[in-house]
Amino acid sequence: MPSWHASFTTLPRRTPTDPTVESGPASEAAPPLLVVAAFEPELAPLRARLSVAAPWVEVHLASLGVGLVAAALAAQEVLAARRYRAVLFVGTAGAYPGAGLRRGEVVVARRSRLADAAVVRREADFVADCGAALDADPALVLALAQEGATPAEVATTLAVTTHDALARALGTTAAAEHLETHAVAAAAQRAGVPWTAALGIANDVGAAGRDQWRAHHHEASEAVAAVVAAWLLDGE
Repeated sequence: MPSWHASFTTLPRRTPTDPTVESGPASEAAPPLLVVAAFEPELAPLRARLSVAAPWVEVHLASLGVGLVAAALAAQEVLAARRYRAVLFVGTAGAYPGAGLRRGEVVVARRSRLADAAVVRREADFVADCGAALDADPALVLALAQEGATPAEVATTLAVTTHDALARALGTTAAAEHLETHAVAAAAQRAGVPWTAALGIANDVGAAGRDQWRAHHHEASEAVAAVVAAWLLDGE
């Protein structure tokens, strides 16, 4: 059974107290927001915040699995299970050299790109029309930017980049590196669902990246949770 089944949680929206706020069958039938992560530790901080205060929209939470392939398969399955108003990926990412991003900063993906070492070295090319670059929903990007996230292009790689020279080369294509954003973006686009990703910067991409990620990924996840919860708790 895919991991998202085991982690799937529904958080109900808050009950309107203002009599001018629409209620009843029509509003109750509004589709929920899907919030996904690669694995539970990157979802837990947001889950905790939303367990003590109800958001303005019903929220479904699920962890999909680590890596491009696992996340793509699970995202397609969960999006096929019902209709969603939007999908938001939350997680942690690395900052490419020269991107100007600091650890603890939260970025919101305005575009996702597939990234490959052979392509940036001009030893290979992506096939035309393969969906190598996908734009996020502008309204979602703006909503999270208004809560303090920095709009950025995100590169999705098959593996974590551990070489400084390769990090510099890949940094010519995007500001941040992540393993699952493009998987969720492609599944959302196929399903006709708006998408973006909110990612906390946990490390610099390169030789020191893995050690930095181990030291900082919890605080990066907390930073993402703070931004997303502010959006979900303060207004639409």
